[in-house]
Amino acid sequence: MKPLIKIITFFCVAFFVVSCDPGLQVTYTVRNNTDKDIKLIYVIDYTDTLETVIQTNQTETIHIVEKIGTPKMANKYDDSITVFRYFAAQKDSLLWTKNIKDRNEWIFSETGKHSCKFELQINNNDF
Repeated sequence: MKPLIKIITFFCVAFFVVSCDPGLQVTYTVRNNTDKDIKLIYVIDYTDTLETVIQTNQTETIHIVEKIGTPKMANKYDDSITVFRYFAAQKDSLLWTKNIKDRNEWIFSETGKHSCKFELQINNNDF
């Protein structure tokens, strides 16, 4: 009877380990490729309005999402760009004119086995 209990215990543990989905960290960054500092104003989910200034040729992490999946899944099916309820970039008195929720605006890269990054690059001609 003891070998049967060991076998059942082994299969229960193996099933538990195999059934766990991998955790994934998705990082959203903004790169300032303009000739001046830019000010970002954005709302994530339903939090307060966040503001940050990014200097010329600097990259700033603006949000990190922990979720279930893999980097390949995030690249193909990512819909978490919709976490930004509002987003604006301002250079001097000019406002950024592109759509933050347009997936084509983001550059995807895998940064590890369980992490990836979406980068938004803002250029002078975007204003």
